[in-house]
Amino acid sequence: MQYLSDDVGDVTRPSALMQWRRFSSRPEIKAAILLLLACLFFGSSRDFGAFLLSIPVLIGLGLLALGFVIAAWFEGEDRPSLLLSCLLIAAAPVTFSHAYGAFERVSFYAWAMNHREELRAASRRDGLVIRWDSWGFGSGTDAYLLVDTKDRLRTEERYRE
Repeated sequence: MQYLSDDVGDVTRPSALMQWRRFSSRPEIKAAILLLLACLFFGSSRDFGAFLLSIPVLIGLGLLALGFVIAAWFEGEDRPSLLLSCLLIAAAPVTFSHAYGAFERVSFYAWAMNHREELRAASRRDGLVIRWDSWGFGSGTDAYLLVDTKDRLRTEERYRE
């Protein structure tokens, strides 16, 4: 790793910004970040067309990122950039699988901040608050935001099917 020197000749460690610029200029890290962002985008969608499109796109981006990592390995690049890009590539499937859950939580908090009175009124009684989301092909699947203070939905047989 190269260090910068000042006028006196003292060797100082590079700043975090300079290290980030060096890391972010590497093609294997750029490809791994692009793969991670694509997994975040496609994972947060419930659209079936987006899912079908995600299969070749994510496979192609994953192979591209792995190709850049292998090429950097043979070029003798420094280990921290290789390690960072491998960690980003390994985090991509986890990001894809957990992106929608995080999206639901963030969207609920955003909805709750803008609809405080509705949420307060709904929390006083059990029942349907709002139709929350829908996805699927044909008849589809609908999700609702419900208040169930006594946790009856889990125990009633008709709701478990």
